[in-house]
Amino acid sequence: MSTLRLGLVSLFLLLAGLPVAACPGNAVLGDDDDVADDDDAVDDDDAVDDDDAVDDDDAVDDDDAAPDYTVCDDGIAPYAEIQDAVDAASDDDTITVCPGDYEAVEIEDTDLTLIGVGGSGVTSIQGGTGLALGIDGADVVLTGFTLTGTARDEQPGALYAQFSDLQAEDIRVADCASFVDEDDLVGGVFIDRSTAEWTLGIFEDNLQVPYLFRADTSEVVLRQTIFRDNLWASDDVGGPLFSAVDSEFELSNSIFHDNTVNSGAGVVGVGPGGWAYNNVIHDNSNAWTSVGALRAFDSEVFNNIITDNTTGLSTAAGAVAQYNLLWGNDDDYGVSTEADETDLSQDPRFVDADDGDFALDPGFSPAIDSGNPLPGYNDVDGSRNDLGAYGGPEGAWP
Repeated sequence: MSTLRLGLVSLFLLLAGLPVAACPGNAVLGDDDDVADDDDAVDDDDAVDDDDAVDDDDAVDDDDAAPDYTVCDDGIAPYAEIQDAVDAASDDDTITVCPGDYEAVEIEDTDLTLIGVGGSGVTSIQGGTGLALGIDGADVVLTGFTLTGTARDEQPGALYAQFSDLQAEDIRVADCASFVDEDDLVGGVFIDRSTAEWTLGIFEDNLQVPYLFRADTSEVVLRQTIFRDNLWASDDVGGPLFSAVDSEFELSNSIFHDNTVNSGAGVVGVGPGGWAYNNVIHDNSNAWTSVGALRAFDSEVFNNIITDNTTGLSTAAGAVAQYNLLWGNDDDYGVSTEADETDLSQDPRFVDADDGDFALDPGFSPAIDSGNPLPGYNDVDGSRNDLGAYGGPEGAWP
């Protein structure tokens, strides 16, 4: 049937009120290939099964959410004091502390991380008339706090760690005090039968505090730390500001300046098994002229710059002291101590020691490339060791 005739038939059927589909062979309706096949229909198997729906058991349960150990005295955080968060926490938890001043803390048998938001300049733990922070039998990571307290009853003022592992960074120990004359009193930090790594710290403005940092029967690394403007004025008792006894330790890339120690113990005491290298010891006062600002007993001291002290360096009991620069001390060497052939006696040419800048003048300092030549002591750039606090593999620090 021609297209014209089909069109006329369709028109007639419409006018007659009959459905156009009644006309067999009407091409307008399309052919069988355009009709949906049963095989193309949605199969029951493809329908969403009730078993695939989100199960109520898979929804996040409030009880499964990570606990919040934020400490902040703002009325919103779950804890207002650090001790409350410590008591609630479990092993490997992290406690975040807002800027502010907080009461003393004791951590016992719980491995924790404590972070002071904003750093040591704005967040403090205050021991008042006692210890600021005690750690017993715990692995603790401590970052960003000032610690202050009072040494008494055989406890230090700032921190006491026993049978523990401590990693401390950006810790400021300040305004600790002691008014008790005891030979074994530790005024600031005492690491006792523990391991510790202490970096980027400051010890300043502590009064009447012997043994500002002491390690006993421990393994300790202390580096990139500043000791300044501290006073220990007893003529009879007490030890140096830094001391390690019966311990394996490294003291490196640190600066001791403008401290007063009148106990006859010097500023830095390096005992058997210790290394003290790449430090600056500058302008410290000691009433006992026979004792050096740096004292070494059966230990190794090298790559240090020792300047403008009452007495510079004292060694005893087989200590090895090499590649040190001594200059401007009232006496460069203490009793029974002689200069090593590797030592220098020249102005180190600091950038600005009066302003606390102990970097070496890059164009003039004789201390550049004058340290121990062994490759293991090379500077960060691979060149020979520079003497002082900014030389050696750990010399890149603020």
